[in-house]
Amino acid sequence: MRLVLLAALALSLTACSSQQMYGAGQSLREQECGRLADAQESARCRRENARSHDQYQRQLGELK
Repeated sequence: MRLVLLAALALSLTACSSQQMYGAGQSLREQECGRLADAQESARCRRENARSHDQYQRQLGELK
């Protein structure tokens, strides 16, 4: 989790777009999903991580 926060901070300092930051976060999350020992939990993690930036933005808008 600390790695994700550091990556997000580093990306924000380089003025990346939200889509670039989302993509970087997805890459980090994919790595974390691969480290899960339970195959079902790993598959669930990957499914949740598979949503596009557009889907993410829509879901974020629905929460507001």
